[in-house]
Amino acid sequence: MSAACLLDGIRVLDLSRLLPGPLATWHLQSAGAHVTKVEAPGEGDYARAIGPARADAPHSCFYELLNQGKSLRVIDLKNSAAQQQLLDEIHQFDILVESFRPGVMHRLGLDWGTLQRHAPRLVQISVLGYPSQSELGAAAGHDINYLAQSGLLHEYVPAPDTAEDQRPSANRVFLPNFQWADVLGGAMTAAFAAVCGVLQASRTGKGRRIEVAMADAMRLAAPMATGAALAGAPHTPPGMGLLNGGVPCYDLYACADGQWIALGALEHKFWRAFCTAIGRPDWSDQHWQTGQQPGSAEAIALRKDVQGLFGTQSRAFWLEHLAQADCCVSAVRSLSEVLAGSPLPAASFKVLPD
Repeated sequence: MSAACLLDGIRVLDLSRLLPGPLATWHLQSAGAHVTKVEAPGEGDYARAIGPARADAPHSCFYELLNQGKSLRVIDLKNSAAQQQLLDEIHQFDILVESFRPGVMHRLGLDWGTLQRHAPRLVQISVLGYPSQSELGAAAGHDINYLAQSGLLHEYVPAPDTAEDQRPSANRVFLPNFQWADVLGGAMTAAFAAVCGVLQASRTGKGRRIEVAMADAMRLAAPMATGAALAGAPHTPPGMGLLNGGVPCYDLYACADGQWIALGALEHKFWRAFCTAIGRPDWSDQHWQTGQQPGSAEAIALRKDVQGLFGTQSRAFWLEHLAQADCCVSAVRSLSEVLAGSPLPAASFKVLPD
């Protein structure tokens, strides 16, 4: 059974652009909702020009991934006649998603009070960088800014005295090529909020305006790091903690062919299985669950030894050698490898048959 049956009949009006809002409405569409995307005349959504495009495509693959299958309408929302036309049609929609800065919807004549009069059951999702009533409410920003404000970007910052071989550079922090705040704090939170709003509207007949502030939402996205901070523990820089490279059992290792292996033997039983499979049972009791402290000199030294072992053979060799060990070993695959092996799924989940 396809996931596209779950929100069948739900209609979504997408006024957003770039990544968070369009990805949120993609998730709604993948579950069966019908999405109408509104773009301004001219350049339209800026995402059209971000990233490479297929040879025969007029816009980027990034834009295509987020918006394929949506109905597109070109509307100049700064035009009063176009605003009125949209208001005349708004009752046809269950959800409206927008990502303007606070106050813009009001200036466009699409403030919440006006929308409610035309569509009492409408759920409006406002995807913002910061809470609208906060000091930063109207500030410009992108994923990097919301991560910085949430406290999570600091998890990438090395300590001044961290050993040089534990970080790429003594003077630079390298960002992941993944927009954490846009995707988790923005898109996923917005899609969840939209479904919650529609559920309540179906019960009460009354819509809601729901604000999704990405910087705030991301504060809930790293419970282990946040829990440590709440407990008063000091910041654990990269290469020094339990889950960021400070223990040999849970890290990335380079192989002889330049490919990488992810070792996730976090529990002692998996580490023992790994050590047995590689012929080093003497390492099996050197584990955080047996007293070895993450980031300690002993842990860092053992990690170097494990790296030395992985560096003697290719990734393919290690995957075959450890295939039956049940020790949480995976190839670190590139996106090209993944796409060559299987197409992108139509939805992020699957509805199982009865």
